[in-house]
Amino acid sequence: MGRPAGSGTVSHKRRQAYRERQARREDWNSRGWRTPSQERADAEKAKEEEKKRKKEEEEEEYRKRVASLAQREAALAEREAAFAKKVDGTVKVEEEKKDEAFDKKEAEAAPGAPQEKKNDEKDEAFVKKEAEAAPEAAEKSAFVKKEAEAAPEAAEKSAVDVKKEPLDKRDEQEASLDKREKKKLPLPEWVAVDWYRTIELSNGYLQKGALRALKDAGVRVWVLSYCGLDRSQEVQQKYDGLLHEGLVDTISFTWRKTGYSGKLATMKNWGVDYLFDDSYEIVRECTADGAVCYWIGPPQGPRAEYDSYPDLAAAVEKFLEDHEPHRYCQ
Repeated sequence: MGRPAGSGTVSHKRRQAYRERQARREDWNSRGWRTPSQERADAEKAKEEEKKRKKEEEEEEYRKRVASLAQREAALAEREAAFAKKVDGTVKVEEEKKDEAFDKKEAEAAPGAPQEKKNDEKDEAFVKKEAEAAPEAAEKSAFVKKEAEAAPEAAEKSAVDVKKEPLDKRDEQEASLDKREKKKLPLPEWVAVDWYRTIELSNGYLQKGALRALKDAGVRVWVLSYCGLDRSQEVQQKYDGLLHEGLVDTISFTWRKTGYSGKLATMKNWGVDYLFDDSYEIVRECTADGAVCYWIGPPQGPRAEYDSYPDLAAAVEKFLEDHEPHRYCQ
């Protein structure tokens, strides 16, 4: 009698091994255990669920940030509109006051009998005063004549004294005068410094030497950057490195260049009057308001509106030349 069909074949062995594995798995599961393959499957499933959860959380966080930014932009727009309306109303009221004052002045200066009478009274008072002062004028005239006769002798004596005075002494006096005229200003406690194309160049190089020069002089550095939400995160990461090295002190971001929420408004809010920046618009607004700006820009001609410097290092060098160092840094 031959063997049963299918016995001893590869397919038969595989089915038998599968049945054994199934029986072993059921036995383990009945005892509350998990087989190695089931543990691997559980780990993969947990990993996928964690990845999906993180992705959902990131998407939710991004939606919240976008909504928050939109609300902030709307609030800023409302505040700017209210501010512009207030400014327009103030200007209109001031113009009306000026017009009223001008009309009043014109009415007072209008030709007529009362004004002519007042002018006649002034003329009579002037003639009377001149008549009373005539003796004093004659005496003064005699004194002036005497002084004029003595003037040549005094001039000659002054010339001789000047010739006798040593040239070195005169040079010292002129140098002292120049020094007084070029008196340096005291260093400020804080300066605001832009990030892109000021601290960080277009090739990614960070001008740490200029920042170190400011810190050595006792000046605290406030990084004030105009950029969007995504780029602000990149700047924050690079800023943290400079903060660890002790080259900067704090950082702020503005979402507009100029205007109500621009750099000038932020600086005025914190009482900082010095700015290093590469933006012509920002420098123009800040300079018009009285802030001291060092413009990082292209070379300008002799009739340029503002001085410019090729990089932050040159601007800082000029800044330190214009100011007296702190006592504890001398």
